[in-house]
Amino acid sequence: MPRQKLRRVHQRDIDILYTLYRARALSSKHIGEMFYSHINRARERLKQLREMGWINYYPYYNKTMYHITDKGLSILREHIDVDEKEKAYNVMISSKRMRAYQHFSNIIASTYKHGWDFEDSRIIKESLSLPTAAYIQGALITPTLEKYPVFVVNSQSTVPTINGVLREINSITSARGALLIVSGEDTFMRIIDHPAIPRFMIPVHILPSAYARRVLPCILPFSEHSHKYDLVSTQEENCPYRYQGNCVTELITFTHSNLIRVRYGTPSGEVWAAEETMSLIRNVTGKYPDKVVNIPCASSP
Repeated sequence: MPRQKLRRVHQRDIDILYTLYRARALSSKHIGEMFYSHINRARERLKQLREMGWINYYPYYNKTMYHITDKGLSILREHIDVDEKEKAYNVMISSKRMRAYQHFSNIIASTYKHGWDFEDSRIIKESLSLPTAAYIQGALITPTLEKYPVFVVNSQSTVPTINGVLREINSITSARGALLIVSGEDTFMRIIDHPAIPRFMIPVHILPSAYARRVLPCILPFSEHSHKYDLVSTQEENCPYRYQGNCVTELITFTHSNLIRVRYGTPSGEVWAAEETMSLIRNVTGKYPDKVVNIPCASSP
């Protein structure tokens, strides 16, 4: 098929190329969610960009995932400072990593319009002094510039891989928290029951992959919105908040410590849950929250 000539380069084209360069692998659905009001418009433009040779499909993946090409990098350099030595093959995700990486791509797209940003694995590995072969997929950055390293365990992950991921999370002490995205119900419960979970040094948000895409923009720490519910922050162990004198255990962020405390013990006070997390908390812990509240998402005032 002869390559068609685009009439002009739009700013959105540059935004797509730059995001694809940084994210390394995105589908038409991801790009549509991030930059268009309708998926068909996204697909039409992506088709044109591909015909121009600026982007291309990953050849070894059964879903339509795009990557930037060397020609796309050349176009991008006309508008954005990109290393002249950078090559498309250095940006591409390997076939071995793609199954896990797609979950990171999912949450990049779902949080983008809520004002979140991201870093790819190469940048976050360097900043955390992790080896090149580390399991980390990248990092999400909240609108308040808090950085959360992202890890993924899928249904086909081996026991050594799971153990390696958990060890790597436990080696991180400088982040506000971490996100562990888990694919597969059996794998999720294996993670929750793993003996390494209670030893995490930072709060780790453990989320099923199908759930993470929808709920992530809404899992800010409860303290961000506690004033709206007359909650008073405390310094008490196992009782982070009080409401009219009663202790309230925070479950909004779905951290490992919350899950363990509720599932295996008796919370020191009431359990409040975000509406977005209620059903998952009930399924994992077998217990019902005492109160369900509607927490605004990250972009809400």
